[in-house]
Amino acid sequence: MRIRRDNEHTEQLHVAPGVWAYVDPKNARVLKFGGYFALGFGLVGGTLLMGLMDLSRVKDPFIIFSIGSGGAGAVGMIVGLVTGAVLPAKTDGKEKQ
Repeated sequence: MRIRRDNEHTEQLHVAPGVWAYVDPKNARVLKFGGYFALGFGLVGGTLLMGLMDLSRVKDPFIIFSIGSGGAGAVGMIVGLVTGAVLPAKTDGKEKQ
């Protein structure tokens, strides 16, 4: 996910090819946490599901990996969004008055 700071009040998140989302920095941080957690949980979940199954009895192991990574990725997105929203934001020394 690429980030380009437009000005001090908004950030552009590159969410898909040719698609940019303009969000404020606090929401951008929450969305980044969600995306990273979804990716991590998805890869680990798909790998664990493949490790737990007897793949010699399965025609296409990629389908099993996809199911595991999709379910774990959804859980990871929820965990990441909640974690990103709960963690305190880093301050750069500038306080609003």
